[in-house]
Order: sequence, then C-alpha cells, then structure tokens
Amino acid sequence: RFLKLPQLILSKAINNNCTDCGRCSKACPMGLDVQSMVSLGELNHSECTLCGECVDSCREKVIKYSFRRINKQVK
Repeated sequence: RFLKLPQLILSKAINNNCTDCGRCSKACPMGLDVQSMVSLGELNHSECTLCGECVDSCREKVIKYSFRRINKQVK
C-alpha cells in the first residue's frame, strides 16, 4: 500500500447470476461463507487468502479477481 501499487481483490461480477448453489463456500479452504459474502456484495474478508478456489468453483462466473487502485496519499 505504501508504494500505491494496485491490490488484487475478489469482486462480484456486474451481472449477478448467482444461483445460490453454495459451491463457492464448499470450495473455500478457510471455511468462509462465500455465498453470504456474494449476496451482501462484500467479498473482502480478513481471513481470505485469495487462493481462488471460490472463483474456480463458480459455474456462473459471479466471483472474479480484479485490481483495486490505492489513491490515498501516504504522509
């Protein structure tokens, strides 16, 4: 964050085709309730390791990787 490099995050696709199948939550090695996180639209979790198991398990491609730019100035 100090260098203001883009940060890899999980995000929800614009077209929310989630079928509530639960595969994302079952695939998470950290045991996170990813399905609930998707429905709330908040995919940032402190225990998420960004392993991508939820991204790979989602047949509807609702969960994806994206980059977040850090625009805050560090003093």
